Amino acid sequence: METIDPEKLRSAALRLKILLETYAATDKEVADLEVSLARSISDSLEGRVDRPMEFHEIPLSRAFSEGNLATYEDLHDAYASYVVEATGGMDDEDEE
Repeated sequence: METIDPEKLRSAALRLKILLETYAATDKEVADLEVSLARSISDSLEGRVDRPMEFHEIPLSRAFSEGNLATYEDLHDAYASYVVEATGGMDDEDEE
């Protein structure tokens, strides 16, 4: 059974939140993404996620393949890391 690592999830959520806040000030697409992810990130930061999320439960899984968001590599990486942790993380085989 897949489980989440609350500390890794919290760390990934915090990194994503910081980048979203940074870029949202000057980019409406990022601001929209920030709003869409706000509840998911908040739940992760506050320890309210007690089971791995399904991929479809995390808003905007296609956001980085459409529009301007693909230009933010660090934001994309932070989002990808967050999704990995929120959906149960990687096991030892995945990390190799």
